[in-house]
Amino acid sequence: VQRPGVAEAIAMDVFILRWLAALAKRWGRLNTDLPSLVDEWASSHFRELDYRREALNAQRFKTLFSHMQEVYVPSILPQLTTAKVQPAP
Repeated sequence: VQRPGVAEAIAMDVFILRWLAALAKRWGRLNTDLPSLVDEWASSHFRELDYRREALNAQRFKTLFSHMQEVYVPSILPQLTTAKVQPAP
């Protein structure tokens, strides 16, 4: 179950990271666009907050690595999974 307010907390973290990245870009001598890097990380992180998407990813992962006994992926209950709840079997 996703905790209430987690998206807002992550948004605040991203805001702070973007500010720090812009500051580092401005004052540093970096060849990397840190604000864009933070944006890409944030975009990926926010997508992971949708447990339906994560359930699909877990199912794909399980299918891809089903031939490897040392890789265990728990079963997913897609009919009970919502954007904010991913039940354990």
